[in-house]
Amino acid sequence: MLGVNSDPERSTHPTAWHILQVLQHLGLRQAHVAARLAADWQGLATAHPQTLPFLILVCPRGMDPGALSPLASRLCVITSEHGRPAESLRRIMSRLPAAALTTLHGYDSPTPYADIARDCPEALATAMLEFLGRRDQPPLPSVSLPQSAGDVGGIAYRVRGAGPPLLLLPLSVAPSQWEPIIPQLSTRYCTMTLSGAAVGMVASLEARGHTAG
Repeated sequence: MLGVNSDPERSTHPTAWHILQVLQHLGLRQAHVAARLAADWQGLATAHPQTLPFLILVCPRGMDPGALSPLASRLCVITSEHGRPAESLRRIMSRLPAAALTTLHGYDSPTPYADIARDCPEALATAMLEFLGRRDQPPLPSVSLPQSAGDVGGIAYRVRGAGPPLLLLPLSVAPSQWEPIIPQLSTRYCTMTLSGAAVGMVASLEARGHTAG
């Protein structure tokens, strides 16, 4: 993982830098990633695409087709069925024909506070597992990390399950985050949920607070 400990890397892609620190701490070079906020995944996608065998975006807020185009064949977008943001996502996805698109049928376009994993646990878990199971060829090697929790440079992590590593970045400010579907995901994957000041909405608010004006 080139540049993980360099100051330029930290200033250019601070969220990616922190995430790579966690992976390095856990002894991993790659992990499937599931996320919602563009700020959480864009640095990895543009500067460290080799760390992302597959990327899953859940009702994403902010999606740059230019940044995603090189990853299109390794990308799955899960969207609600109704609402203007869902319509916008489908237009963007038409520019990424190699990517997979899954619709949460009957679900209205969620706000940043929508509890997606609690509202649609079966549909969300099934969509993720089916995409990874279908596309994971050759699969990432399974890992069996200790069931643990810790903190690395401002990111809290929690490890559960065994199998190929699956990194779960914050679902915006959803109250339940990924918890309702962790039991299903961790039966087949080593799940690593991340939180803290360096990822998610907290990181976005911190960045805004440091912006001039």
